[in-house]
Amino acid sequence: MRDIIHDLERLRTRGRLLLIAQRVASVTTVAALVIAVCIALDYLLRLPAGFRFGLLVLGLVALGWAIVRVIGPAIGFAPTMTQLALRVESTIPGVRNRLASSVEFAMSGLDRSNPLAARSVSDTQTRLAGESVFRIIAPQRTIREVAGLVTVLVLGIGFMVVQPAAAQTGLARLFLPFTATAWPARTGVESLMFEVVGDRRVHPRGQTLALRARVTRGDLDQRVEAHYRLINGDVPEPWRHLLLTPQHDGVQERLVDANADRVELYFTTDDSLTTTESITLVPPPAVVRATLRVSPPGYASGRVPMTELEMGTGLDARAVTEAPVLAGSNVDLALRFNKPLAAPVDDAAARRTLGWDGGDLPLISTSPDRPEEWRLRWTIDRTRSLVLALEDEHGLGNTDTIAYRIDVVEDRSPSVTITLPETDEIVLPTARIPLAASARDDVALLGLGLEARRHLNGEPAPRETIAWDERMTLDDAAAAITATLDLKPLDLAEGDVIVIEAVAQDAYEVGGRTHDEVRSAARRLRVLSELEFATRLRRELAAVRQHAIRVEGLQGELQDDIIDSGVQPGVARAQAQIAERIATQRAALDAVAQRMDENRLDDEQLDRLLQQASDLLDFAGRGAAEAVEAMLDREAAAGDQSPAASGAERNAPANANPGAEAGERPAGADRAPGAETGAEAGERPAGAEREPGAEPGAEAGVEAGERPADEDFVTPEMREARPEDQEIVDAQQRVRDELTDLIRLLDRDEDTWVITRQIEALLDQQRQLMSETGELGRETLGKSRAEMTEGELSELERIAQRQRDLADKTRPLNEDLRDRADAMEEIDPGAAARMRTAATTGEQERVDRQMQDAAGEIDENQMRNAQGSQQAAIAALERQLQELKEDRRARTAELMRQLESLEESIKRLVQVQETELSALARAIHDDDFTGRDRAVIRLSQNTQSVAAEARAAGQDAARIARALDRAADAQGAGVVALRAKPIASADAEEAENRSLERLREALEFAAQLQEDLQQQETEQRKQELIAAYRALAEQEIGIRESTVGLGVGEALDRRQLMEARRLGNAQEDIRQALATIRDENDEINESPVFNRVHDFLETWSADVEGWLQEGRVDRRVSDQQQRIADGIGRMITALDDANAPPDEFAQEQQREGDQQQQQGQSGPQPLIPPIAELKLLRGMQEQIYNQTRDIDQREDIEAAQRRERLRDLGGQQRELMDLGRLMIEALREQGVLPQ
Repeated sequence: MRDIIHDLERLRTRGRLLLIAQRVASVTTVAALVIAVCIALDYLLRLPAGFRFGLLVLGLVALGWAIVRVIGPAIGFAPTMTQLALRVESTIPGVRNRLASSVEFAMSGLDRSNPLAARSVSDTQTRLAGESVFRIIAPQRTIREVAGLVTVLVLGIGFMVVQPAAAQTGLARLFLPFTATAWPARTGVESLMFEVVGDRRVHPRGQTLALRARVTRGDLDQRVEAHYRLINGDVPEPWRHLLLTPQHDGVQERLVDANADRVELYFTTDDSLTTTESITLVPPPAVVRATLRVSPPGYASGRVPMTELEMGTGLDARAVTEAPVLAGSNVDLALRFNKPLAAPVDDAAARRTLGWDGGDLPLISTSPDRPEEWRLRWTIDRTRSLVLALEDEHGLGNTDTIAYRIDVVEDRSPSVTITLPETDEIVLPTARIPLAASARDDVALLGLGLEARRHLNGEPAPRETIAWDERMTLDDAAAAITATLDLKPLDLAEGDVIVIEAVAQDAYEVGGRTHDEVRSAARRLRVLSELEFATRLRRELAAVRQHAIRVEGLQGELQDDIIDSGVQPGVARAQAQIAERIATQRAALDAVAQRMDENRLDDEQLDRLLQQASDLLDFAGRGAAEAVEAMLDREAAAGDQSPAASGAERNAPANANPGAEAGERPAGADRAPGAETGAEAGERPAGAEREPGAEPGAEAGVEAGERPADEDFVTPEMREARPEDQEIVDAQQRVRDELTDLIRLLDRDEDTWVITRQIEALLDQQRQLMSETGELGRETLGKSRAEMTEGELSELERIAQRQRDLADKTRPLNEDLRDRADAMEEIDPGAAARMRTAATTGEQERVDRQMQDAAGEIDENQMRNAQGSQQAAIAALERQLQELKEDRRARTAELMRQLESLEESIKRLVQVQETELSALARAIHDDDFTGRDRAVIRLSQNTQSVAAEARAAGQDAARIARALDRAADAQGAGVVALRAKPIASADAEEAENRSLERLREALEFAAQLQEDLQQQETEQRKQELIAAYRALAEQEIGIRESTVGLGVGEALDRRQLMEARRLGNAQEDIRQALATIRDENDEINESPVFNRVHDFLETWSADVEGWLQEGRVDRRVSDQQQRIADGIGRMITALDDANAPPDEFAQEQQREGDQQQQQGQSGPQPLIPPIAELKLLRGMQEQIYNQTRDIDQREDIEAAQRRERLRDLGGQQRELMDLGRLMIEALREQGVLPQ
């Protein structure tokens, strides 16, 4: 049994050793693996030292715990023998439940004293024989643990052999965490601050500092932090860090404020950092004050004060002079900096520092006492801008743009303007013209004067030839001069032009140089004959007529409103506006009278016209004022308006729109139901009597409603007004009557004028054709058509065709005369009779047939016979024209005779009315009215008869007829009062007194009318102008055709040369005709576009005439002729289209008309309206475009000629641009375009 116990002891020892080996191997393996993992984590994460130290402490604690709790129990493993025996029993079944008890028996010695124990022990030994107790030991786990440890150790040793530095670094960082041992860096960063601050390591203080670094290893967008701190003096602030922003190519930066003395900084990444840098912060150079002192040049000393300006730091508005300084002034600019700065050492540095852009450099000076200040001195001659580029001792420049600008104004020549007259004028040789001029200079004027030069028949005189002058000396910056120019001593003739200029001299003198005298834009006084001047004055009265038409329409609408609705609030103001408008036109007549006085025009006829027009406006204004007063009285009495409001109505502004209160309706709108035109309401044969009590408007309807065919003018039937409104309505009717008379006074005999112009145009064309026929007849004398050249045949056919065309124009003349006569029969029987007489003459003379005969004779080359037919046609046209003119004079004589008879009749009516008043007074006294009503009825019938006689005299006596109608109405009212029950004697007396007043008024009107029989003649100048242009265009086309017929580019024979010279003469006639048209139409001279186009046409015509006289017939001649014809045609188109503007202008013109109506202003359409100028400008632009394109496409033009033509077109294009700018400015001034 002892052997068994010994084996158990050995089993216990072996088991303890295996357990210790197992536990040690396991702990060691885990420890090795943990170390490896920690080293790997540190490599990947670059664990900080503190964290690694924590891992080390934690590992040691874990290892101690493992030794105590895992290895310690293995070392203390000591099971008892009984425990081992029991474990063996579980392994060897044969000794189960025996071995443990036997071991105890043997160890206690019981087997020796107890047989049973001995037998048990013996039995156990027997059963255990051949069995080994070591079967219970399983070493496999120990082997696995040891194998695992060996594997880990082998791998670890292998890594250390392969990567000894990494292994050493890892172990050192793990077990010696606070040493400087570090893993090799995976990232890299370098500072780029040298790019920001340079080698001097200096940066402007107060400016943002760019912290800039670049990634040198790893991801270019990886996290890079900047660590910095600001240091003021020796006191640092805490470190700050911020994340940089990636830029490009690995560069990262961040802006920080740098308001300190120094800044220290470094950059870091995950495992890399830079060395600490120090940057000095200093203030950048800057200007703290700038002072400018300006001394004027010598000649301005005492006239222009010295100035001193503070110009600030160059960063705000103070850096620019408030007012420009005078060129040539001495400038002293003091610049004070925030620290001493070295002045530039050479010219290049000075130009760079000051931003000097040219010219002599200023003198730059410094003072030892003030090293921080520079003084710049120079003589300034132009606007100077200084953009300073400062630099201090550290090489720092100014961070903000420091700029100064000294504006300079040249002492320009003075501006001088003629203020009176405001525009060019037409005058008589006897005129006394008031002149006024004003001038202004930048410094001072030494003299101002007015000069007049005489251009004989338009030819300019030498500048030194002064016909008249007036001068004054002075020493002021601004001055004015007035004078009166008496033209009579200058012995002027019609066609002469007086050119007036204002002349100014300033005080400028620099280096012996002075300014030349400055002359104003000239005012031209063109001398006309008395007849032409008087005619032009009458044209100006057309504006008064147009305005009277508008005012009469407004008055009619306001009168309708009173009749329909009574006196409503606001109507008094509207009536006041009408009164103001009438006063405005009265002033216009005064202006015409003043011009007559200035020109010493002795024209009794025009004087009478102005006097009568003035009287009509006076009466109209008086009636309007009476209506206003009556309205205000009614409003005050009814309490509709306060006295203050009534006062406001009395002082209503003239530019208010009366239509707003008066119920203004558009022109041509339908009248109220029941309204009739004048022809319908009051028309009746001359001499017809009117029933007593009829409204005066009915009898006056013919005159009040008459209007030229182009006017929409109707007079409503005088409806019955309320009794309380009758006084107002009567006053308004008087206004309308007076305005209607004014319109008729200033109106023209339209139909007579048109037909006269037609005959005159036909006459002129026939004379021209007769002249051309004579010239061609002399060249083709004795030739048959077969012997004539192609050019002669072409000219023959051209003249014949033109003669046929003229015959076609003449054929409807007689029918037109009769149609117009029928239309005028009721309005003006005398004019209708004259037209019928002229038509009869034309039919008897067969003017159109004579022209057709002339055309046929021209075709047969029977030039003498053709000229005879043409002369007969001319004589017939002259007779027709003469008959019209003679009838016109006869009409004046007839009207004078009628007025004399009217005056006598009215005088008798006045005497009878006075007698009746005396009789009525006696009847009232005696209370016996027997026969008084019949006497007044006879008087009323006689008054109506005289009124009919006045109407028969025509529209000139309409005012007389209306006054007589009103007298007859009053007489009718008297009859009604005398027949009343009881008799209204007071009403009868008041009615007859009113009748007497109207009769005396009619007598006064008759006397006035006898003194003024001349009616205003307003010609249709635009149609005449178009007709003249059209005739010239046709002539030009004919000349071109004849020129082309000569053979362009071919040598001319003697006959062709003569023809070319004849065509040259015809071309000269066209040029002179164009000049005449311009001279006769001031509007052309006043129109920049039309005037310049005339210049073009006359210049081109002169060129063509010269070339033809030289016998030159080439492509350029025909092109120039086409150019002339096209230019004339475009003027015709512009004038024609101006009568019907396109849609884009219609609304603008409507708005303009509304504005004029609201402002109480109106006027006739000018001869050349703005739209015509615009259309002509556009047409000329099209012509230039077409010519440019033609030159570009044609190959028959030599290079030199092409260049010459293009230069000519370029000059025209520039002039058109200038004209366009002038037109835009003019349209803006007129309000047609926005400012």
